[in-house]
Amino acid sequence: MQNSNTSQQKISHIVKSGDTLWDIARKYKISTKQLAKWNGMAPGDMLHPGKTLVVWQESGVTSGVTKKLTYTVRNGDSLSLIASKFNVKVSDIGKWNSLNTKRYLQPGQKLKLYVDVTRLNASS
Repeated sequence: MQNSNTSQQKISHIVKSGDTLWDIARKYKISTKQLAKWNGMAPGDMLHPGKTLVVWQESGVTSGVTKKLTYTVRNGDSLSLIASKFNVKVSDIGKWNSLNTKRYLQPGQKLKLYVDVTRLNASS
């Protein structure tokens, strides 16, 4: 069965420290070959933090809508509490913010989060 809505949505993915083509491709449910091709790269090329990659997705894809949020740490917050609240992994929060996940968070500290808002709303 063909999807009648074949329009594609362009997504810009900013490479973070530790990202690999495989990780990014898996996140968007695409192949590493396709991701590399869209960005004029070879599948084995190194990624550099800060580089913007183009990802094309069918607009009807149900992988969700990822939004970048800035979260301000409050008294009593922990990485696991924040991860649970936003339905993300502690290791991802560490990667996105270049954090040592063994260290305590400080109230007022700002964290970048990349949250799938469709999954967030569904888990109310």
